[in-house]
Amino acid sequence: MKKLIEYVRINLWIAAIWITLLSYDGTLSPILGTLLVYPVVICLIHAKSIEHKLLGAGGIRTEDTSRDESP
Repeated sequence: MKKLIEYVRINLWIAAIWITLLSYDGTLSPILGTLLVYPVVICLIHAKSIEHKLLGAGGIRTEDTSRDESP
């Protein structure tokens, strides 16, 4: 599962670089480049929380047995 996450992150970085280069080249307009890069950057910033929500990595909760409810 860790390799899948690394693969997704690498592809996000490649997509961001590719979109940026196409915007500098003139193939994409600067506004379209910004609109395409924005979700990629958001995904890279919040990659850890997205990973936890989608894959459940580290999100498994166990019952807290430290509290005893007996009188």
